[in-house]
Amino acid sequence: MSSGSAAAAFPPPPPPGLTYIAGLEPSVNLLLIGTVWSAFLVPIAIALFFFSTPALRRQPVFIMNVLAIAFGLMEGSINMYNQTRALLSKPVNPNFDSAFASATILVPNFAELVLLFRVAAVYPPRSLSWTKFLSLYVPIVLFKISRFTNVIIFIVKWVQLKKDTINPLLTGQEAWTLPNAKIEWFLQFFDTIYVSSLFLVRLYQNNRSLAVLSGSKAKRRSIPSRIRTLFWIAVSNFVIPVVLNLVQLIFVFRDDYFLHGTYIFLTNNYVQIIGVLLATIWSTGSNWQAQGSGEVGVSELKLMSNGNSTSQFSGRAASSSATELDVHFEVKSVV
Repeated sequence: MSSGSAAAAFPPPPPPGLTYIAGLEPSVNLLLIGTVWSAFLVPIAIALFFFSTPALRRQPVFIMNVLAIAFGLMEGSINMYNQTRALLSKPVNPNFDSAFASATILVPNFAELVLLFRVAAVYPPRSLSWTKFLSLYVPIVLFKISRFTNVIIFIVKWVQLKKDTINPLLTGQEAWTLPNAKIEWFLQFFDTIYVSSLFLVRLYQNNRSLAVLSGSKAKRRSIPSRIRTLFWIAVSNFVIPVVLNLVQLIFVFRDDYFLHGTYIFLTNNYVQIIGVLLATIWSTGSNWQAQGSGEVGVSELKLMSNGNSTSQFSGRAASSSATELDVHFEVKSVV
């Protein structure tokens, strides 16, 4: 869409104290989406601290979860400020518009770093051969570098567009035509699939191995619980974000009006934050339950390929040999 057609689609702002009725709809929708999803973060944050232990709170993944909550609340606060002033026909500081645009595209990148820490926990680099290390981590590094480079380019272009336009809707529409959104969401789609798949495959291997090693009836009864935990982690970290990423791509390629895609994009931001938080809560909750029954919880398991055939469980779990398994289990506080 050219600048002339975009300007025709968005008339100039009305005089102070007056608001176009049609102009209220975008602000109301953005305000509702940001407020509702930000409110969800509060009880989830409480649950995160409730199920965690002092040892888990010192882990990098837990710290990253807390920072993800903080960034999500910051994004919601900026959004609420901007949209409330827009509804009241009050001027919005251009810096706040730029801050909100930057947050919406940076927050999902930061939230997905939690998954990267989980992958590093279940595929510790020090225990991998160089060949396996490169095959696992080089694609991740390339995805992250490409995405952050593209994000920086987009933010610079957004600031330039903001200087040339007054109406934030016009700025958003102009930014929608840039290739950066298409590039970001295309990379995000495959990045999420790749990183989540690595983590879920390892969790699945853990559960299968535990099923082999669990001899008692009590431990066999705990296997369905671990499978349910694995299922919900897969749904929150993989299925829903990937589906929303696909919807974003459809909108950016098929819909010329940027607000429709923006609603999905903003929703997906919070879904990704909540997804990694729920995965942490479910895994730590499983660990919390397992400690009461003397079993090994999902969040405690760290799998490392090391070429020997010993299966070791610290804490309450007993050591046992498993010559048919070429893996080494350690009980770690991995959330």
